[in-house]
Amino acid sequence: MDLNGLLTFIRFPSYRSHGFEWPPNIYQVLISSDLIVTIIFSSITHLNDDNLLLVIIYALLYYTSLFFVVYYWFKSSVSNPTDPVVIANRLALIRNMPFDSSRYENICTICNTSVGDNSKHCGTCNKCVEGFDHHCIWLNNCIGKINYKLFIKLIISLLIHEFIIIAASIRLILMHFSSENIENVSGINTLAVEFFLLIQGFVISFFLLNLLLLHIWLYKNEMTTYELIKRRNKKSKRVQSVDHTEVANSKVTVSESPKFLNDNN
Repeated sequence: MDLNGLLTFIRFPSYRSHGFEWPPNIYQVLISSDLIVTIIFSSITHLNDDNLLLVIIYALLYYTSLFFVVYYWFKSSVSNPTDPVVIANRLALIRNMPFDSSRYENICTICNTSVGDNSKHCGTCNKCVEGFDHHCIWLNNCIGKINYKLFIKLIISLLIHEFIIIAASIRLILMHFSSENIENVSGINTLAVEFFLLIQGFVISFFLLNLLLLHIWLYKNEMTTYELIKRRNKKSKRVQSVDHTEVANSKVTVSESPKFLNDNN
């Protein structure tokens, strides 16, 4: 954690700046464990082939896509999407420095700081996020302006990665039923492993493909996940504001993003 993050954490202990702050949630543990198991199973079974050319091609495709998955997963998780206005305001308070809040119309009454015009408050992370899209439970982090593109690249990378696993698993399963049984490796039932990787790959790919299509639709309609869910959920909390005539040229806003926005992606 950098100095700014440390100072903010000391003054605001319930504030979560990024997805790697302790403690992790159960979804992070599950996805990390599954990734490790999948890497082990895929490496042991898919690289055990007499066709050296296919092994080389598979290794290049698999580990290259895996690199991008891990890279974008790390970057999306470690990014701090907090509204920079909030960070500047809090640091000014910590360091007893002046902060010109008159430049901003909105104030989050939860963070008790000035916020940008397109900022929303995440109830899980207890922070206002610039360009808030949703809170991702798998990353344990909010997706906003600073890491939205990284999040989309993660989806695409993981989708390609799963397609590679599916293709390799289908090949080994077809080999098993069309000719001789495929050999077990290191005491592992290869056929059972391939069916596991195939089913898991189809489930994850189906989810990712739908998620990607959703965000393409959102992009075309100039919407965020937050706006879509809020539009569909009539019972969501309404933004509370006071007339600007009551507070001199300012608007007090409770930027809302309740826990129903914890999107499972």
